Amino acid sequence: IYNGRFGAYNFNDRILISLKFDEKLKPYNDQLLVTKFRAKKGLHSIKNENILDTEYDELIYWSDSVALLKNLEQWSLFNFYSKKSLLSEILDFDYICKDAGNQIIKFRTSLGMGVYSHLNGLLFEPTFNDIINIGNSDIPFYFCEKSIPEADYFVAVYKNRLGETVRTHAYRGEEYEKIVCEE
Repeated sequence: IYNGRFGAYNFNDRILISLKFDEKLKPYNDQLLVTKFRAKKGLHSIKNENILDTEYDELIYWSDSVALLKNLEQWSLFNFYSKKSLLSEILDFDYICKDAGNQIIKFRTSLGMGVYSHLNGLLFEPTFNDIINIGNSDIPFYFCEKSIPEADYFVAVYKNRLGETVRTHAYRGEEYEKIVCEE
């Protein structure tokens, strides 16, 4: 800390990492640090290189090259080295699996719900009204719902861990209520 600003020192390479941040730098991985300036987060390397400008409300580890970023109430999966968005306009998300080897999220956009995997990418597009993992975090198996309220019709789509459709079935409203258990 110097004059109310935080930085860091890379002892191995004898590099002073910028003294311009509002709070202590936190590790993102062994090469990158999460920075905070004016309530916004970014990434800085231990070689004193700016990787992501401090312009994000939230920054969550996804992989060594991709972060979950929140800005203006929307999330995105962003590759900060290629500067490409893998998935954007995410309104919210939940982890299906939070393993270091394979994170999987169920996410919601304005179009619907979908699933994204760290290992396999986009498993299925966000077109569903609801998605329930009826398997487990090791071997997910997805029950996906599409509804047509005007027709009192529901379509159930069962997908395996790779996002491949295993079975589909259409139900009338009263039939569907018998198979779905709400908590």
